Amino acid sequence: MRLELVLEANANAPSYRPGDHVRGELLIWGHGLKQASEITAKLHGKLSLHSNKRQNGGTSSSTYTGSPCNKSDHVVHTLFEHSKQIKLATKSSTFNPPSCNHDADYYAPFDFTFPSSSCQCRCQLPPSLETSSSGHTIKVEYAITVTVRHRLLCRVSRLKTLRQVISFESEPSIPVLPTSNIGSLSASKLFPKLYKALGNQGVSRIRSRSDECLPQYEPTLQLEVLLPSPPILTPGRPTEMQLILYTPSELVASENLYIRSVEAQLESCVEVKVGLVTKTVTETKSGWNLQGLFPVNREHFEVDLGTWGQYLIMDALPTCKSCVLDTTHSLRISVGISIGGSERTQIVETSLEAIIIGAPPSYTTNPSVYV
Repeated sequence: MRLELVLEANANAPSYRPGDHVRGELLIWGHGLKQASEITAKLHGKLSLHSNKRQNGGTSSSTYTGSPCNKSDHVVHTLFEHSKQIKLATKSSTFNPPSCNHDADYYAPFDFTFPSSSCQCRCQLPPSLETSSSGHTIKVEYAITVTVRHRLLCRVSRLKTLRQVISFESEPSIPVLPTSNIGSLSASKLFPKLYKALGNQGVSRIRSRSDECLPQYEPTLQLEVLLPSPPILTPGRPTEMQLILYTPSELVASENLYIRSVEAQLESCVEVKVGLVTKTVTETKSGWNLQGLFPVNREHFEVDLGTWGQYLIMDALPTCKSCVLDTTHSLRISVGISIGGSERTQIVETSLEAIIIGAPPSYTTNPSVYV
């Protein structure tokens, strides 16, 4: 007896979404109707966490908290599971695209509906994903599994299982997030000599005229990053971004300040929470890094990024919020500042949480795999 598992073409191909129908058929060759068989189809999803301390990560970093499982930590959590008994209902296919015209002896059709939440709670089902860092792997996988128990003589039976992985994506709920954020760096840390000179001149006079209970005035540089509202990043689609450097007038007037570098990075954090085990994988991907000599000649200086003002990501895990898995992203901007043409630079940083939507990485699977 030969078996093959075939799924009907999906309208949202290549990925399914909540509420989509998953239709398929088990194709059978060489089966006698006098030979009884029990056929079970199952649609299920699982979240797995695997840790191998002997592996080393690349440019990403990770942390591990919670109770240890084993030396090779391996945790599997079932998101949902739907199963049903199916029968040899027809000798012809219930759907017949050219790629599925296999002329089998018998067909056993089945139909499932993708749930919108896990079986334990009403949280969003996480999308299909797989990420590894520092020897830790987090994987969310959905699959169709068909099991055929073929009875032979007496109580002897033979079991065959076919499994096909399917891709699932779910759009995250859009929370209210700020569209801008400001990072600062004090002049005393930025340029100690310059700040001391300013303190001996006008700054000390400002403090002498003020209440002695007030903290000493200290000029700071502030870097603001702005994204559209809501702050959404879509893989393959550029997003407008603004950078503004706020510099106190006394710093602009006293020395020639220059922007030497501007760097953008996307920091992604995937956190798994299963029972007492909590695992966090943090990965940083470099967006772009600009080098040059840009004079800061006014207090409100908008950095002209040119073509790079459109921030583009090509591959990133979608944002997800659930009780077992959280995926969050932050856009981190670093600007290097120097006095004149000096090679000595100081960094002012800021970051802003963003939402990433879009399809997860595609999977390449064999249509029928025996396990």
